[in-house]
Amino acid sequence: MGTKEYHHQYYLQNKDKIAARSKAYYRDNSESVLGFAKRRNGNRTQDEIERDKQYHREWSEKYKAEQSAYAKEYYKENSESIKAQVRRYRKLLPDDRLAQIGRQTVLRKFHTTESWYEIKLSEQNGHCALCPREREGNGNRLAIDHDHGCCPRSGSCGKCLRGLLCRRCNLRLGNLDEFLSLGMVLGDRHSGWFAKAVEYLNLYRGKR
Repeated sequence: MGTKEYHHQYYLQNKDKIAARSKAYYRDNSESVLGFAKRRNGNRTQDEIERDKQYHREWSEKYKAEQSAYAKEYYKENSESIKAQVRRYRKLLPDDRLAQIGRQTVLRKFHTTESWYEIKLSEQNGHCALCPREREGNGNRLAIDHDHGCCPRSGSCGKCLRGLLCRRCNLRLGNLDEFLSLGMVLGDRHSGWFAKAVEYLNLYRGKR
C-alpha cells in the first residue's frame, strides 16, 4: 500500500476523530490558522496553485463515490443542524445576494444558464408565455417550465425545457397537459387561454 492510500484509509477509519480534533484546534487557534493561510497563499506561484488544483481534481474524481456516500450519510444524520446553520447564514446576507443565490439554485436545478433565461424572456417580450404577467406578486421571477413527460419530478435534465410561466399559468398548464395526455381533445369551441396553451404545448412537443 502506497503512502497516499495508507493516509486515505487512515482517514476513512478515523474521520470523526480527525474532524473533532480539527474543529477544536481551529476554535482555539482561528486567528493564527487564517494568518498562516493568507501568508501561504500570497507567496505561492501560479504553477503551484495550478498544481494544487490539479491534485484536488484528481483526488475528487478518484474518491467521488466514497465522498458522495459520506456526504449523504452525514446529511441524513445531521439534516436539522445543517438546515439551522443555513438559515442563520442566510439571515446575514443582503437581499440582493439572497436573490442571486435563489436564481443560481433554480438554474442548476433545471440544468440551464442565466443567458438561456434572459434569451427566453426576450423571446416572450418580457412576460409569461401564456399571459401578460411579468413577475409574481411577491416579486419573484417567472418559473421555468419543462416537459414532465421527460422529467416527472421538479427540475429538468436541461433538454426538455419549454418557456417561462407565471405560477398561475404553470399550475393550469400542468392540469391541461395531463388532460391532453389522456387522449382528450378540447374541440373547436375553446379559445382564449386554452387555445394559446395548446398552441404552446404543441410548439415544444418533440423538440428535445
